[in-house]
Amino acid sequence: MERRGSSMELNEIDKKDREEYFSQRDTIVSKDKQDYFVVDVDDLSTENELKAEAKLQELKRQLSRSGKLFFLEEFYVGKEKAESSELYKWLYEMPKGGLLHYHLTASAPLEFLISLTKEDIVYYNIIKNKIVIYPAGEPDEGYVQCNEIRKEWTMEGTFDDFLRQKILLNSKDVSSQDSNQ
Repeated sequence: MERRGSSMELNEIDKKDREEYFSQRDTIVSKDKQDYFVVDVDDLSTENELKAEAKLQELKRQLSRSGKLFFLEEFYVGKEKAESSELYKWLYEMPKGGLLHYHLTASAPLEFLISLTKEDIVYYNIIKNKIVIYPAGEPDEGYVQCNEIRKEWTMEGTFDDFLRQKILLNSKDVSSQDSNQ
């Protein structure tokens, strides 16, 4: 009886498939870059943007060298692996800026969102600028119940005004408006 599909044969097939995948991917990415809006614009990156880009590329290289090709796996398995990667953790902590902003026209009204923060299970971390719900009432370190913040608020305006400002993107929040001109 002839035995087919030895692990050596399968590894060679997998290797060829991976090489073909990356070859096709590189071709597609190269063609896609030709359609970028800023393809002919001189590099306007700031020093911080260049550092961030270098860090991003290093994390991408580390991930690709690790052999964790989570994007080729079943979605939920790959999702879990992606979310545990250093690259994901780094991107998750980055400021979101204008590209990942909140569209009030596609959501609940602003005042309704503010009213949700009046529930006792809603907490805010001013350092992380993050609102979280803790139904059991046991928040992580740094989170304070929004209603407690309202009681102790001493800064200008109200806590609700502060939240409105944080939710809305305005010209003072944008460091460079070149793309808006």
